[in-house]
Amino acid sequence: MVSSKLRRISFQTAPFHAMLVMLAWASKTWIIAIAYADQTTFVMPSILSSSLTPMNLSTSRKWHKELSHGKTLEHVSLFCEEGGLICDENIETPSVVLHRLSSYRLSKLKEANLLTAGMFFKESEISRGNVMKLPTEEPHIPTRTFLPPILETLLFNSSRFLLPQLLLPFGFEVNSPLAKSMHETLQICRASPMEGETKGCMATFEGMFDFATSLMASTNVTILASSILPPQQLVKVVGLHEMTDEGRRVAVACHNAMFPFQVFYCHHIKGTKVFNLTLQTTTNNDIIFAIASCHPQLEASLVEIKALLHIDVEPDELICHWNHGDNIVWVPESSLLSPLITLSSQLTTTSSRS
Repeated sequence: MVSSKLRRISFQTAPFHAMLVMLAWASKTWIIAIAYADQTTFVMPSILSSSLTPMNLSTSRKWHKELSHGKTLEHVSLFCEEGGLICDENIETPSVVLHRLSSYRLSKLKEANLLTAGMFFKESEISRGNVMKLPTEEPHIPTRTFLPPILETLLFNSSRFLLPQLLLPFGFEVNSPLAKSMHETLQICRASPMEGETKGCMATFEGMFDFATSLMASTNVTILASSILPPQQLVKVVGLHEMTDEGRRVAVACHNAMFPFQVFYCHHIKGTKVFNLTLQTTTNNDIIFAIASCHPQLEASLVEIKALLHIDVEPDELICHWNHGDNIVWVPESSLLSPLITLSSQLTTTSSRS
């Protein structure tokens, strides 16, 4: 049995204004293709394919005109409906563990609550035949869609806008649960990068694509995402590929962050390794695909690491974590095709014949 949610996408190395998005209903699955002239095909994780804006250019221009007035929209609910946004200010979203790690790094808060069994581990544990325990389930952040590029400067500028300015178009109260989540996202987005880190927050797919591909100096890329990881399961590592050439190739990790629209906090840390793992559960032999990122020990002592992450590491040993839940990783296209991509091709071929 294979646990997987996959969608096929085609890219071209061309400006996004020339992008054509096509939707096709085939074999009871939405297949999303972004078509260009010189095509490279790979899998787009569902967290991305479900986040593409539903607004066409005409609708985007209509709301751009309304938002340009600099006040609360007269028809907020219609704007949210047409844009695929979440505008319930009372919605509460718990912080995912990678956000809590960022919060600790920023403020050294003891209440960062980083104890998540199985989330962090040593690079040496990534070896064929090794048995590992998966982490607890990450809380799901509600699905929203990206902004059209034309609206981004009016609704999201994490370095320039203050929270009240970002709340104004929606009419949110500053003490509402959603406003608090937005504040947390802004804190992470505005924080200075660590040594060796390049970071940014994006509210458009085009912006995220440009950020990732500019760091990799290539538009020939692969987007990796884990299958749904069964919480606290024991799994055996049965296959692995290191996707970053011993950390010499750039990888960009993007973490879902709460806002009324889709926002991703993306960053690259120098020396990071990304592993695409094939795991097998010890209970029923299910196959799971998982992504692990391993980082150098930046701005933390061994004592801090042991106290926070509850793992013993040697000096200069890389610290790894699972990229699961709503997290994705961009890597340069590799000649070593990952099991995720190979399997997705087989699944797509099979489903098209059924």
